[in-house]
Amino acid sequence: MTTEEIDVKIKQLQLVGDEGYQQQTFGPEILLPKEFNAICQSSHKPKHTKLHCRYNTTTTPFLRLAPFRMEELSLDPYIVAYYNVLSDQEITQLDRLTATLLKKTFAIGPDDDYDDNARTADGAWFPNNETPRTEENIQLIERIINLVSDLTGLQGDKADSFQAVRYGFGGHYTPHFDYLNMSIDQTAFYGDRLATVFFYLNTVKHGGATVFPSLNLKVPAEKGKVLFWYNLDGESFDFDENTEHGGCPVVDGIKLGLVSWINEYDQMFIKPNYRPRNQTY
Repeated sequence: MTTEEIDVKIKQLQLVGDEGYQQQTFGPEILLPKEFNAICQSSHKPKHTKLHCRYNTTTTPFLRLAPFRMEELSLDPYIVAYYNVLSDQEITQLDRLTATLLKKTFAIGPDDDYDDNARTADGAWFPNNETPRTEENIQLIERIINLVSDLTGLQGDKADSFQAVRYGFGGHYTPHFDYLNMSIDQTAFYGDRLATVFFYLNTVKHGGATVFPSLNLKVPAEKGKVLFWYNLDGESFDFDENTEHGGCPVVDGIKLGLVSWINEYDQMFIKPNYRPRNQTY
């Protein structure tokens, strides 16, 4: 969508009486930077790369028996997409378990501040106390945890709880970094967010893509796809600023996802740092 089209949509929502939009005093050019907005548009043409698509059989021994289709999207920073990871039945079960838990979610800032405008989505931590502990549900949760390890080669069973997210019409996430880069209880105990794993639970007809502006990279939201990338440099664990990314506004339908952030300290025996770290909290 162009800036003008977004402005029209916001005015339409204001006329309907949506208080959340009425309280916003900023313009679309602040909410969605021009470079980010340009990549989100359907007319965007990605740059040509010489990367590969292949079956991944090496990340863990299990993949020798059941390899996943993998597409390399970027080598620096390392970003890959996996296809047909979750079955339709598993996605339906996830949707059923999380649909009633979703509430307005926020982007965390320093000093426990929240940015109300950066992220317009509903979300819920999963599993939580309201998740029925049936054998079927436990098996699904264990399967997803194992999938994270198989797809990334990292320790997945100590990752943050998964966060289910739902973006409605116009729902978006402005460009941001997944690493926290601040001293809070989470980073003190677990380190920063080494990597991100995003499960796409449905296909969005128009909009909803994940965009990395500095890489001119656009990843459409497609059912069963999993996007994986490192937020920290692989040798020093310094923050990688090229991992800035955002979620394009949803123009048609909704966008459902499940995201997991893999913590730095959990990987100390799997992925040690080879060079001194420059940044500190």
